[in-house]
Amino acid sequence: MPNGVSAAPASLPGRSILIRISGLIAATTCVVAILLATFATRSALDIVGDALGEELQSVLVGSAANLGPHLRFKNSAAIEEDLNGQLQRAGDKAVSVAVWNADAESIARVGTGDPGAAAELQEMALQAISSGETVFQRGTLAQVVPVKFGPNQAIVGAVGAVWTAQGAVTAVFRNAVPGMIVTMVLFVGLLFAAAVLLRRMLGRPLSALCASMGSLARGDFDNSIPMTDRADELGELARSLESLRGDLSQMRAAEMRREAARTDQAQAVEGLASALQALSGGDLTSRIDERFAEDYE
Repeated sequence: MPNGVSAAPASLPGRSILIRISGLIAATTCVVAILLATFATRSALDIVGDALGEELQSVLVGSAANLGPHLRFKNSAAIEEDLNGQLQRAGDKAVSVAVWNADAESIARVGTGDPGAAAELQEMALQAISSGETVFQRGTLAQVVPVKFGPNQAIVGAVGAVWTAQGAVTAVFRNAVPGMIVTMVLFVGLLFAAAVLLRRMLGRPLSALCASMGSLARGDFDNSIPMTDRADELGELARSLESLRGDLSQMRAAEMRREAARTDQAQAVEGLASALQALSGGDLTSRIDERFAEDYE
């Protein structure tokens, strides 16, 4: 190896620029996929929440129409039956359902629920009875609808419910799992295909150029550089290497000519010195029979 040139480190898979590019592509794709999945999940949750909110309001409005005469005439059995039916029809969506009279006093309640939620629902019932409008709590599935009865649509109470979106959200994610698996398989396949294409488009040409550069470093100037006809950056690099190869080849040829000239000069000087030495010794018959280079004839 030439002096002053240190040995290059052994090529390791982790140092390959193609592996780094593939890793960068994979990381970028993963980040984009995570962001898209996050936005899609939030949108799906918002859609589920809005749909359940509309369904809850529709159920409560229908229940309010049925509960009007029962509240007016204090038919507790019919009120309990209506609430139980509503809870049963809602299934796992319903947490609790309650009814209040015109004084916002709790008449009946079915389902489960913590005291804090019950207190909030009580406050919402008071607002609904006072305003005569539906009251809902933003960000939650809790609504209270005023119950009206009679020709004048007098407010005789209110009905409210608390629902949960947990079951619907679980169903959304459960239905999304097959699609996510297919997406992951496609992602891995596309990543593998991208790595193969990168190897063909960059890996092989770069390996060929590296081999040519190694040949130049070893002093092999006879083989031309490949891919000089390419129109991309690799072609530009190949043409630069080809120009360098030509310059180095010319420099070596010139050095060989100079070395040959020095050899011829040394040979001529040595022959002439021998002849002159013989003449100085009195040998007048000495001849120079050896032919010199043309420049020294």
